[in-house]
Amino acid sequence: MKYKVKNPVLKGFHPDPCMIYVNGTYYIATSTFEYYPGVKISASEDLAHWRTVAYPLNGLHLLDMRGDAASTGIWAPALSYADGKFWLIFTNQRQWLDGHLKDTENYLTTCDTIDGQWSEPIYLNGSGFDPSLFHDDDGKKYLLNMFWDYRYDSDDERFRGILIQEYDHKLKKLVGKPVKLFTGTEKHITEGPHMFKKDGYYYLLTAEGGTGLPHAATLARSKSLYGPFELHPTKQIITAWQTDCYLQKAGHASLCQGKNGEWVLAHLCGRPKKDARCVLGRETAIQNVEWRDGWPYLTNGTNHPSDTFEAFAPADESPVDKLYKFDGKKLDVDFMTLRQPITSDVFDLNARKGWLRIRGRKSLLALLDQSVLVRRQEAFSFECETLVEFDPENIDEWAGLLYRYSENNQHYLYITYNDKTGGRELLKITYDDSRFRLERIADLPDKGGVKLYLRVNDGEGQFYYSVADGKPKKAGDSFDATKLSDEYNRPLAFTGPYVGIACQDLANAYKCADFQYFRYTEKE
Repeated sequence: MKYKVKNPVLKGFHPDPCMIYVNGTYYIATSTFEYYPGVKISASEDLAHWRTVAYPLNGLHLLDMRGDAASTGIWAPALSYADGKFWLIFTNQRQWLDGHLKDTENYLTTCDTIDGQWSEPIYLNGSGFDPSLFHDDDGKKYLLNMFWDYRYDSDDERFRGILIQEYDHKLKKLVGKPVKLFTGTEKHITEGPHMFKKDGYYYLLTAEGGTGLPHAATLARSKSLYGPFELHPTKQIITAWQTDCYLQKAGHASLCQGKNGEWVLAHLCGRPKKDARCVLGRETAIQNVEWRDGWPYLTNGTNHPSDTFEAFAPADESPVDKLYKFDGKKLDVDFMTLRQPITSDVFDLNARKGWLRIRGRKSLLALLDQSVLVRRQEAFSFECETLVEFDPENIDEWAGLLYRYSENNQHYLYITYNDKTGGRELLKITYDDSRFRLERIADLPDKGGVKLYLRVNDGEGQFYYSVADGKPKKAGDSFDATKLSDEYNRPLAFTGPYVGIACQDLANAYKCADFQYFRYTEKE
């Protein structure tokens, strides 16, 4: 029996999906950019219920992003399964703000189980991003990636097509010379290659049109591994460009044959709100697929995304209400930090029973050593709260509730020291397109916990606070939460909003704050 399930299936920041099906389970790998640990892998047996099963890149020996700018780091990972193990190809994009130069690093790591210890990454190349690995039926393996040519001034010219090169796993390196397979269509910006083989044809699926509204996924096929490739009858197997579809930005896709031999397509999408801003970032949706005359088509009869698809079970559509208690041996898998691992010397669950102690380090603008613990925003309207105990001794010591998109766009309600009164005070910092604004909220009692709250209602955000179990009071002005989006951020960026807790000690990097809980509640 089939059930209609609403898209997207992975809500909030889950871009660049790569889907596979192994022994009765679907897996989707998505990009994590500068957030740590790297590469989120979600799993489902029925396409309706998804859970996080792994973040493979969870140590500095696997992934070192210290110093990576916003929206660099992990771009478009590619997950595959062959020879009895999982293979993960990923890019650690070191920088991209120049426009011309990218400093791309492409790696391969493997593991016998999806949630095991992944192997030391093997460096492959740096000629372009979005790498993937194709396992041919003769046992040979091939790396595909887009080819970046820095010499040109427009992306239409700098994206020079898709390269393929043989990979020898015994030698643990690429062999031979790369060959250009495909230069794309008139949509340009050809990237995100995935290859699979069916009925004697090699199928090449690519992303085109950039990451915004013109985005698309283009399909071509050939009887030969090296081409020439003929285009799908509709060229783009999926796009939402110039439509009124609920799901926009449809592209960067992955085709997968799964349960009962049925095919599905996982793809990137966005849901625009005010000023066409996709305030939840780029998300992952699924479409049903059927084959006709040797080509896959969406079962809806178009090449535009549907806002529902057929799964093998009904979905649980109740809003998330999650209370994170800090009384276990490890932090919940929802939590992430920035650019380097979550370690016990910074995020300590043992220093005080039932509390999380965070050691303050660098500022909200630092590209390493931030003491930030956040989770994705996955609904347009939500509330969150925390209780923090913190006794600052100078103005460089802060602890509080953080709502961020990037270093350039974020809001922070925090406790600090008032050097005029000798007591504590509550302040709020906003970075709006890099413009700094400080709001003085209130003096606080010298001791005791402070509750901090954030409420976001369909694009309007408001902080609150309370002390001694009092009624929550507004903390500063309301703000436009839709600005925490790709479309508002400058320079161009690719992530999504996160909310969580943080601590800073800009002077000495040792002052700590204790957090008793964190709660995230969706209101839709």
